Order: sequence, then structure tokens, then C-alpha cells
Amino acid sequence: MNNNMDSEQNAKIEQYTDRCVKCGMCLQSCPTYQKTLNEGESPRGRISLIQAMLSGELKNTSKLLSHLDSCLKCRACEDVCPSDVPYGAIIDAAHDHIESNYKRGLRYRIFRRIGLDLVKSPALLSAFYSIVRLYQRSGLHWLASRSIFVINTRFAQLNIALPTISKKVTWQTYYPPKNTHRGDVALFIGCIANTLDLNTLQSSVSVITKLGYGVHVPQNQVCCGALHQHNGAKKQAFALIKKNYQVFGQLKIDAIITTASGCGTVLAEGSTENAQLADGSQLADGSQLADGSQSADGSQKQQQDINDISLKIIDISTFLSGISWPKNISLRPLKKNVAVHDPCSLRRVWRQHDKPYTMLEKIPEINLVSLSHNDQCCGAAGSYMLTHPQMANSLRDDKIKSLEEQPFDFLATSNIGCALHFAAGLKEKHARVEVVHPVVLIDRQIKDF
Repeated sequence: MNNNMDSEQNAKIEQYTDRCVKCGMCLQSCPTYQKTLNEGESPRGRISLIQAMLSGELKNTSKLLSHLDSCLKCRACEDVCPSDVPYGAIIDAAHDHIESNYKRGLRYRIFRRIGLDLVKSPALLSAFYSIVRLYQRSGLHWLASRSIFVINTRFAQLNIALPTISKKVTWQTYYPPKNTHRGDVALFIGCIANTLDLNTLQSSVSVITKLGYGVHVPQNQVCCGALHQHNGAKKQAFALIKKNYQVFGQLKIDAIITTASGCGTVLAEGSTENAQLADGSQLADGSQLADGSQSADGSQKQQQDINDISLKIIDISTFLSGISWPKNISLRPLKKNVAVHDPCSLRRVWRQHDKPYTMLEKIPEINLVSLSHNDQCCGAAGSYMLTHPQMANSLRDDKIKSLEEQPFDFLATSNIGCALHFAAGLKEKHARVEVVHPVVLIDRQIKDF
């Protein structure tokens, strides 16, 4: 990053942090503050630290980085802030400043580099999944779970939490509608979900085509960039977002469907003020988008193309609950208790956490219950569950307790990270609650026609 851009970004961050009047309204909504009662673990405390860091009053210390790294980025504080402080944009930009100006420890740099490089490269990620799948199928996974050298270690926890790796699926580029053709949509399959959440992706294609829409699955789509954006790798994040905008911008579609609310919100915010703060250019930097053309100034037409694409991005539950259903589609009754979890991204950013309920209510005789503590982050928060397992598990366990208090059959959540985090916790407790995406339940209950 050149010095001019760095100084401009710092000035923008400072402008936003100056909105914070330190009133403390955010304290009751912040999960990490509620767990620790430490001011440095609160939004206003972190903003004070960021201001001191940018002004030079506070140098890089492990304690400073610890407070900023422990933020979940759940953005619950934004809901209650009377000054409309864009905290999510501030904390992302602060991490980018840290990674650009400070040198982290070697172990941190290695794991960060490996993790971010994996998810942005389909080839590397596929190879990694193949190795893990071999580890599981060979019996080594079973042996490791019973080894005296592994028990009570961090690896043992990861080994238990490791989801079953499915065999790679070869996607068709287009799935034709199975009902009267009403239009075409595209499906964003992501990087992690493409292997660890195949049931959701396949159910999405199944349901959408039965409702009369053709589904495009572009082969050259890439990671959404969420992990990069939240871990101080803004250039990589927006390179991935731009790539996806290029890919989906070439299709004649009515919507771009996402099944992971975390991915969807990052992609949808690609042309907003939040993106401008992190990237400085709102993606309009002279690269080709949509129809491949470039305007005279290299930005005006592209920005309109970007806005058009951004508006098409929609969560699967929002899409399915917002369209009319053909009369020949009916759902079988499901006499089961279903706890519905609200991911922070769907609740805080998209503000569409009611849509999964609306969709699931189409199933006759289903008993839907909002999961206890739905206003608080579950602790998954992208890679947070791996980097801060103690806090992440504590937040998750608060929610799991409510699942143990009454007999639930399913836990429905709309984000792959949350689903994996819950599944690991329930597995540790030997709880027989199936974690599913809401669209999976819809797909199971649709009658053949």
C-alpha cells in the first residue's frame, strides 16, 4: 500500500471513529464485553484503541492486538449505536492497517498465509480436502481420536469437530427448470460450502428448479473474500469480489442466490460505503466488469454495473419466501421441533432474519422456535472459532443449553460457519440434533409432482 492511500484510509477511519461519543450504549450488545466485562473488549474500547494506534500514541503491543483480534465482527453494536458508527468497516480497516504496518509473530503469519491462500485457490483447496478425506477414510481419524498422545489437546478438539469431507461434485453449468419456466438465477457455491455443505447447495438447485427457475452455476466463480476482508487482506478480498462480479455480471439472470449469509453479505456490500473505506475505489478502478466494456473515465459505467450486480445478490430464504409458488408444489407435513438460529450476517447486516421462518412456515405441522440468545453471536464468526476457541465455544454453549432443555429434532441455520460450529458442539455433547440449512428441510418435504 502506498503512503498516500494509507494516509487517506487512516483519515477516513479517523473520521468514522470520531462519530463515537463513548456513550456506552454498545456495552450490553457486545458478546465479548458481556463475557469479560473488560472495557478493551467492548466496541467503544476498541475504537479508543484504534484512535490511539492511528495517532501514534499507542504502539504495536500484543495486548493491543489481542483486544482487536478478539472482536467477533458480529456488528451487534451497530444496531444500538445512536451515532450510526460504522463499526464493521472500522474494525476491518484497522486490521488492514495492522497487517500493512506491523509485523506479527511467525506462527500467526504462517497460519494466516496458509488459510487465506487455501480458500482463494480452488486447486489448493481441492487438494487439501482430498488429503483430509483420505485421513478420514483411512482410519487415521478414528485412531487419532483415541490416542493417548492426542486426548486433551487442541488437536483432539479439532479432530472431533472435523466434519465429514464429501467427494467432490462436478457441477453442471446450467440446471433447467422442472416446472413452467419463470426465469433464471445463478448459484454462488463458495469455497468451504462447495465441499462441507453440499447438501444445502444441492437442495437449493432442487427446490429452485422445481419452482420454475433455471440455475446457472458458473465454473470460474471464486471465494467471496470474507475471510480476507476480516483478516486484514483487503486487496485480496476485493480482488476476489471483483472476480465474482465479472463472472456473474456476464449472465442474464434475475438473481444471484447465496446459501451462506456471511458470503452473501460480503458480496452484496462490495459496492457500499463499507467497501469504499476498505478498498478506496468502490471496485471501480479500471478493471472490466459485466459486458467487458470500459467507460471514458474507467469508472462511471463500471460502478453502475457493479451496483446492478450487487442488487441481484439475495439469500436463498429471502428469494424463496418472496416469490409465488406454483400450484402444483405442495409440502409434506413435518411433525418435528425445529430451533431456528439467526446468523449475525443475516440479522445485523441484511436484516432479513425473518425470512427463514417465513419459508419454513410453508411446511405443515412444523413447530418452529427461535433459538435462545439469537440476539447474540454464536461464536463461529468465520475463522474466529479456530483462532479463539475458548470464547467461541463459550458463546456457542450458551445457545446449546437451550437445545438441551427441550427435545429439538433440528437446528436450522443459514450460514455454513455457524452450522459447522454448532455441529461440532452438539457432537461433543452427543446431542441428537441435526444441524441443517432451512432449504434442506424444504427440499425433503416437497412432494413429487
